[in-house]
Amino acid sequence: MIKQIYFQSGQAVQQGQILIQLNTDVEQAQLGRLQAKLKQAEMAYHRTKLLIDSHAISRAEMDTALADRDMTRAEIQQLQASIKQKTIRAPFSGVMGIRQVHQGQYLEAGTGIANLVDFRQILANFTLDEQLASRLKIGQSVQLKIDAFPEKSFTAVLKPGMYAKLDIQESERPSLVVPETAITYTAYGNTVFLAKQDHNKLIVQRVAVVLVSSVEGIDYLSSSTVQGRSAVTLRMQLNRDSTQALTEVMAKVNQVRYKLPEQAFDPVIERSSGESTDVAYIGFSSEQLSLAELTDYLSRVVEPMLSTIDGVAKVQTYGSQRLAMRIWLDTDRLASRGVTAADVANAIRQNNYQAAPGQVKGELVVSNVNVSTDLTSIQDFKNLVIRNDAQNLIRLQDVATVELGAASTETSASMDGSLRSVLIPVVTIPLSMLGALGLMLLCGFSINLLTLLAMVLAIGLVVDDAIVVVENVHRHIEEGASPVAAALIGAREVAGPVIAMTITLAAVLPLLYQLPQKELAPNEDQASVLAAIKAPQHANLNYAEHFNQKLDEIFWTFPETSTTWIINGTDGPASSFGGTTLSTWSERVHSADEIQQQLQAKVGDVEGSSIFVFQNPALPGSTGGLPLQMVLRSAQDYSTIYQAMQNIKQKARESGLFVVVDSDLDFNNPVIRIEVDRAKANSLGIRMQDIGEALATLVGENYINRFSMQGRAYDVIPQSINTQRLTAQALTRQFIRTDQGTLIPLSTVAIPAAGVSLGQALSFLEQAASELPTGFSYDWQADARQYVQEVNIYTQIGLVTLIGLISLDRRAAILKAAQIRLRPILMTTAAMVFGLIPLLFATGAGAHSRFGLGLVIVCVCWLVNTIKTFTLAVYKSYNRLTNRRKNHDVEWAEQPACCCLSFCV
Repeated sequence: MIKQIYFQSGQAVQQGQILIQLNTDVEQAQLGRLQAKLKQAEMAYHRTKLLIDSHAISRAEMDTALADRDMTRAEIQQLQASIKQKTIRAPFSGVMGIRQVHQGQYLEAGTGIANLVDFRQILANFTLDEQLASRLKIGQSVQLKIDAFPEKSFTAVLKPGMYAKLDIQESERPSLVVPETAITYTAYGNTVFLAKQDHNKLIVQRVAVVLVSSVEGIDYLSSSTVQGRSAVTLRMQLNRDSTQALTEVMAKVNQVRYKLPEQAFDPVIERSSGESTDVAYIGFSSEQLSLAELTDYLSRVVEPMLSTIDGVAKVQTYGSQRLAMRIWLDTDRLASRGVTAADVANAIRQNNYQAAPGQVKGELVVSNVNVSTDLTSIQDFKNLVIRNDAQNLIRLQDVATVELGAASTETSASMDGSLRSVLIPVVTIPLSMLGALGLMLLCGFSINLLTLLAMVLAIGLVVDDAIVVVENVHRHIEEGASPVAAALIGAREVAGPVIAMTITLAAVLPLLYQLPQKELAPNEDQASVLAAIKAPQHANLNYAEHFNQKLDEIFWTFPETSTTWIINGTDGPASSFGGTTLSTWSERVHSADEIQQQLQAKVGDVEGSSIFVFQNPALPGSTGGLPLQMVLRSAQDYSTIYQAMQNIKQKARESGLFVVVDSDLDFNNPVIRIEVDRAKANSLGIRMQDIGEALATLVGENYINRFSMQGRAYDVIPQSINTQRLTAQALTRQFIRTDQGTLIPLSTVAIPAAGVSLGQALSFLEQAASELPTGFSYDWQADARQYVQEVNIYTQIGLVTLIGLISLDRRAAILKAAQIRLRPILMTTAAMVFGLIPLLFATGAGAHSRFGLGLVIVCVCWLVNTIKTFTLAVYKSYNRLTNRRKNHDVEWAEQPACCCLSFCV
């Protein structure tokens, strides 16, 4: 039997660390008996030794005493070894998997406890097409990509019996690794906090922030707290090893787990990459099932099926209502029968108990012992005896309504030329692309929009180089050289300039980051427009559904709307998220940008909530939310920060630069503060714990324990009916039991106080933040953080390509005279410009990116090459002529012809 468990799921452990201690009570008792027996055998041996010296006993008796002592010692050593084996230690260092056993469970030989993963070495099985098997050899090194670690590339060695299948995964965009690790703490239901409303939650948040702040590779971290839940999010640096960070966070959370409140669930640690945007939404509805029953069906049947589809990383159900046994307590019936909410909670805990007695081991058969100590149906809960009076039994159905319902009702969702000259570039293109694909595979890149764009630009550069070589070879043939000799001489002459041109591309990359920052990436028309809705903090689900219905009606005023959906309660009842899917580009007149602007203007007239309309980010890795997010940092209290934040918000609204101005720190949530007369409560024998637990049971939706139904476990949640907890006065009518056993209303020792209600763009905000008092600093989040760090990705590609073109054959033009290099320069420039002109007139999805790229390359490339053709040779010739005049070594016959020809063309 397991006596103690010393690890948690996901915990990093060291070799030799104790994982599980099995029960050794029987062995310890046997050890004590044997130690006493050994002491007696030692005494007997010493007596016989004295007697043998005096010849009082025989030698055989002496040998028997010695054998008894040695046998007892051997039994003790054997028992000690058995006890040592019941202390299970980690055989090597690694990370524990999901724990499969619990305290008190009986184990048999071979029972799995948990998986221990050693990340130092990974063995993987692979399959390979038989036609390709001959290319592999035992001991050959290969590069592997593993689905579990998509951001890492592994170097492996082939072993006998193992085969490899290597392929390039195709996706829309490259897998930018911007890992996030979130530590989510959930309180024991929505506990009611007395006097200091958020005391426990702030403790959790601060502890979590302090413990993870020392993890290496953190870009920034943020924390949030709502009623009953706190979360800390770590944003890791680009391409940081998120697996290592996850291990470090797990270890640090385990170090301070004991500091969390006793009612807290174990913190949940999750890891996600920057590409966490949902790619598909599927709506489910039923006329026969309730929302809670439909949610249960989706979790049992649909989610497992979708999760097994290749390429699906995560399946999440929005607007779900988890099934639970809801016990709606009637405080009037409780009081009439002399029962309190605490009595009901204790009765459920004591009589709905999931036991695991163990096994009965016979001579030949092992039988499991199952005892029905738990409740499994609605009728079982209704018949539960709360109290046994002398005259009658008080059952749960006498004081409450029992039903299968939703565990929480805070979320919902709704959804409605010459062949020879052409042949050379044609041959070079696939050859260069095969090499590029091989290099991409080796480096772990996938085929996506950016890599395909890089291929197009690479093809252009390959064609340019091919034109230069072909033109130079053709010139030598025209001068009388044989084709073979012309090919050798022509290739040898331009080999250096072609290689220098390629090196130029890499050499200028550091200079690119000195350019003014403009944007991360232009918006793409992804045929969808999203909306974030924020209601007042005091709003509940009914409030959100009422006002969000108006947003759905506005969606359908646009003829381009195909489907709409709204998810209520995404981050508490006051937060919602929705959107509309547009028809295809060919079936609509307006772009997503135009619809977004019109939609934002219409939702501005919706009263009762703040709505922000936006589109999905063009590139992965965005943190989500509003694109411009400023973070105020200060060591002062929240009230001072709130006042400073309100000043900046007011200035931002008055500037007219912003459509939506919002903040995530709100002190306008109404609070019912209950003041307890401690002296009177003590005189009546009422403890503060009794008051807190009674209110938590009646108001907080706290789960008591779980019950089994159809092979799954569900929560048991008692709570007072809605009409008896609408006001502060209704709360004080709850009854509390004194030490003498009598019931008194809460209003006797506690009264409710009065309701409490505590109630371009970057340059402007920086100016406003500069006026903050001493002790404040600021930072940026979301797209604004990337804005101040990055250059438009497509502009980067365009400028790199442009640099390669405007420096094309520059050395050859200077040294070999402009009349020789004029034709290839014009040919390569014209080929690139005319090839990219279609980008300027692009329509449909992705037009913004293509237009920006084409505009940079076509306009600047044509302009720079035109100016260069007229001025470069003149300048270089004049510069060289000036230098030679100074040295009195002028050669007039060579240079004027060169500069004259270049200037006149």
